[in-house]
Amino acid sequence: MKPQVRSARNGVLIAGPVGLGAPGSSLIETERRHGACNYEPLPVVMTHGEGVWLWDEHGRRYLDMLSAYSAVSHGHAHPR
Repeated sequence: MKPQVRSARNGVLIAGPVGLGAPGSSLIETERRHGACNYEPLPVVMTHGEGVWLWDEHGRRYLDMLSAYSAVSHGHAHPR
C-alpha cells in the first residue's frame, strides 16, 4: 500500500500520493538494495531539515511527526 499525502491549507504537506522524480527513485532503489531494512522506508527523499520541518527533493515541506524517533527529540539542524 502506497502512503498518501494530504496538503494543509498553509501549504504544508502532512501526509497526498507522493510523486517521485527520477533522482528520488534511484536513491530509494539504492536504499532498498543496500540499506539495513530496519523498517519500511517512505517513498520520498528528504534533502534537509530544520526544527520540526523536513524538505524533499522537490521542495515540498513536511512536518516530522515520528514521535520519539531519532532527531525528533531535538529537532533537525539545531543552530548550536
